[in-house]
Amino acid sequence: MRSAVSLLLGVVLFVCPFLPANACTWLGLSKENVAQELPARISKADTIVHGLVISVGNDGISARIKVLRAFKGEADVLDVESGLLCGHIFQTGDERIYFIREGHVSGPTVYAVWDWLVASLHSAGLAK
Repeated sequence: MRSAVSLLLGVVLFVCPFLPANACTWLGLSKENVAQELPARISKADTIVHGLVISVGNDGISARIKVLRAFKGEADVLDVESGLLCGHIFQTGDERIYFIREGHVSGPTVYAVWDWLVASLHSAGLAK
């Protein structure tokens, strides 16, 4: 298993210098831009939850999340994955808001549980 992870890391380190400089840049959600950015993020996600990471795969980029509150979609527990590039590294016990598309998240689709973000999701009609 370690050799596979080492090989994958080597490939990523080799490929990264050849990617465009903006390959992992994104505009994050903030209090200032949430009105403009949130509608697109809602439409791209098939599931939006406030969740707690209850277990993490050996790779660190897959996790099982207990749903504390569903804003879009329905589930009690979700298995999600993140990509290596622009990915999100999961840690057991992390509590976040996840914008999930087809079982995947990335760095720009995982947020702290900010009161203003929860209020914005409610205002968008996603309160349950």
